[in-house]
Formats: sequence, C-alpha cells, structure tokens
Amino acid sequence: MKKVVIALSVLVVLLVGAVAFLAFSGGDIELSEEQLNQTEIRINSYADSGNLVSVAEARELMAARENIVVLDIRKAADYMVGHVPGAQNIFRADYSASTDVYGFGGMRADREQLEALLGQLGVDHDTQILAYDAKGDYDAARFWWQLGQYGFDNVRLIDGGIVNW
Repeated sequence: MKKVVIALSVLVVLLVGAVAFLAFSGGDIELSEEQLNQTEIRINSYADSGNLVSVAEARELMAARENIVVLDIRKAADYMVGHVPGAQNIFRADYSASTDVYGFGGMRADREQLEALLGQLGVDHDTQILAYDAKGDYDAARFWWQLGQYGFDNVRLIDGGIVNW
C-alpha cells in the first residue's frame, strides 16, 4: 500500500510540473521595443547576418505565409511539450546517414535522403526554411550546413531558437 501511495504522489508531482511547464512555455512573451532593437542590432553586427532571423522577423515572415516551412530540430518529446506554431519536427536521425552506410551513427545524410525528407516536409527549391532548436541553434546549424553541402541555401536560423521565441 505504501508503494502505491508513493507512486501516486510522484505521478501527481509530475503532472503538476508538466501542467505548470506547459502553462509557462505556451504563453507568448512580448518583448519590449528596446529588446527587439537590441536583437536586431546584434544580428546586424555579424559579418554575415543573412543566415539569422530575429524572432520578430520570423513572425513577420510566417504571417506573410509566403512558402515558408518552420522546422523544430529537437527530440519529439521536447517538440510535443511546446513548439513554434506551425512548426514541423525533425531530429538528427531524420537527416543522418544510416549506420549501414558508415558503420556508426551521426554522419551526414546523402543528397537523396535529404531530398526525400524535404519533400515529405513540403519543401521545394523556392521554400524558405526557418529552423530552430533549444541549444543556441547548434542542431539547427548542423541541419543548415548539411543542406548547404548539397546546394540548398534558402535556410535561416531563428536567433536564440525556442528559448527566444
């Protein structure tokens, strides 16, 4: 009986924590005009800022709905907890070569595998991809780099990823 009570207590704590997290992460945090300006200034200070997009600019692009696909590059469980509205989820295994090719994991997928993935996501040569993750664009940048290796360069990273969103 004691084990059941402990298990139920743990379950209640986990559920309360999950609800609190969803309530916190689901809200739209409005940035002040000063914060938006500082973000734009930081992005524009880079030698090549063309691959980054601020949260404000990403929202504008998405609102225009001009052939844009937003990719959440995190584990599926993280995506299910909360994501940018309209984003599709992919993670490393989706754009990595199978272990049959190299004998170990984590290697870049070939052109055909990436083309198939992009086709499933509704991406063509005219589609703008906005990609983000939760690690300072670490995984999103890897995906951007891989696409660039095969000549697809219409990818921008949402600066700060889901954290800034």
